[in-house]
Amino acid sequence: MRSLIMVLMAACMAATLPAAPDARQQFPAGEDFDSKVESLRVAIDDLIQTFGERYPDGPAYLERLESADEESFSELQREALLANPLVSGQPLLYVVRAPDTDGTHHYIEPFAFQEEGAALKVIDLPAGKAKTIAETAEGIIRNPCVHFDGRRILFAMSQTRNENFNIFEADLDAAGEGIKQLTHMSDVSDVDPIYMADDSIVFSSNRDLKFVPCDLQIVPQLFRMAPDGANVHQITRSTALENQVSLMPDGRI
Repeated sequence: MRSLIMVLMAACMAATLPAAPDARQQFPAGEDFDSKVESLRVAIDDLIQTFGERYPDGPAYLERLESADEESFSELQREALLANPLVSGQPLLYVVRAPDTDGTHHYIEPFAFQEEGAALKVIDLPAGKAKTIAETAEGIIRNPCVHFDGRRILFAMSQTRNENFNIFEADLDAAGEGIKQLTHMSDVSDVDPIYMADDSIVFSSNRDLKFVPCDLQIVPQLFRMAPDGANVHQITRSTALENQVSLMPDGRI
């Protein structure tokens, strides 16, 4: 379940793979209909080789692709890519929001996003049904992380674009809204939370105010806290941006 977001990214990439019949020729997806067909063929071939019996209709998709016209292609493309076991076998988590405008320059600040409003959602692609987990009309939601059990989700949220980010947790099994706020700082931002193996949480924050040496960009540091948001302590100290942390298989971050 921790791979939900990566699965969605992989599915999107598969739909736009450039065709490569040989090392000298490339067919960029979207250039024309023939290149779209070839790109889908590459994607289906890859799914067949990767998943074997878990992708049983792969040969049939290739056969249908041979006679597909522009009218039937979109339906075949959607069907073939959604049959990817990593996509069809589990729900996908995603965030709906406007992109940020400054990249790392104002990474930790809510005003860096182009528009207000965001939602955290889960979608069942085969069924075509989406469920809203959390939303804000005037703020921003970012950086979700799914717990190892697949039933809890960490995320950072600001209630307005003028408010700093705090960390929240959604419990999919809880009665009612099932969302609790874990950090409550009004003058700093906490973002990029991840679960550790012992259920503690590591996140990025500007609680220790530092700036990049060559500019006035605020650089977040890494902090760790208990599952309920208590016992926050700093674990890194540098003048480089320490954000978008990920957990390695051996427990390092």
